[in-house]
Amino acid sequence: MATEVVPDDPLFESQWALETIDAAKAWEVTTGNQSVIVAVIDAGINANHPDLSGKVVPGRNIIKQNNDTLDDHGHGTAMAGVIAAATNNTIGMAGLCWECRLMPVKVLDAFGVGTYADVIEGILWAADNGARILNLSLGGYVYSQLMADAVDYVYAAGADIVAAGGNEDTSDPLYPAAYPHVIGVSEEQELEIVKQTTALEDQTVEPVLTGDDVLRVQSLVRQVPVADHVVRYVLRLVRATRVRDRGDDKKPEVVESYVSWGAGPR
Repeated sequence: MATEVVPDDPLFESQWALETIDAAKAWEVTTGNQSVIVAVIDAGINANHPDLSGKVVPGRNIIKQNNDTLDDHGHGTAMAGVIAAATNNTIGMAGLCWECRLMPVKVLDAFGVGTYADVIEGILWAADNGARILNLSLGGYVYSQLMADAVDYVYAAGADIVAAGGNEDTSDPLYPAAYPHVIGVSEEQELEIVKQTTALEDQTVEPVLTGDDVLRVQSLVRQVPVADHVVRYVLRLVRATRVRDRGDDKKPEVVESYVSWGAGPR
């Protein structure tokens, strides 16, 4: 019987989400592959963070139309760490995909606010520049056909999109998570656990603009359960790379079938 892989990162023991999804067992099979690039379409990434050193590939600042992808909000860096922090390096936290690389695509400003237009452009840019998985821990409640078309473009290219299904108590669909071909994840199963383990109040980053053009991202406190579900789903994507490496059907629905198999209650 194989021994579970336990990294030496000092914060690993407190990362209860990784225990919940049996990450150590998955790491017996694979710790990822450097050829897998995960686009973090968010507020940017702090590539100088010790736990992200050497993990970040060149990205794009869609807002300013340049290559400055430094995170001036914090949320993008937090999501990047959950997905692929350098692991088993005796510092910081453990990431899920140890070997995966991160592509920052900055579509949110310092207030955590962005437009549909920038998110759409960011999705297309990531797909055209080598990302195999696109992570969007953001959303808006207005349907956009242009964004739906961008999702279809990514799907046709054989990449996978994982998006947050929302942190608010509403049944209204959140986009892009609600589009077909997007693996939407939500907080529902983890919310009570988070309430029991934190005394911090829920907060929301208010949008600077209003109306159809605004996306907003919520506070890191409320992003904890969404991040846990992103971990759960990216774990299944990592496991599914074994199917892709064998040369079987490489369409995203193959990955989605693995996600559906592994995402049920434990």
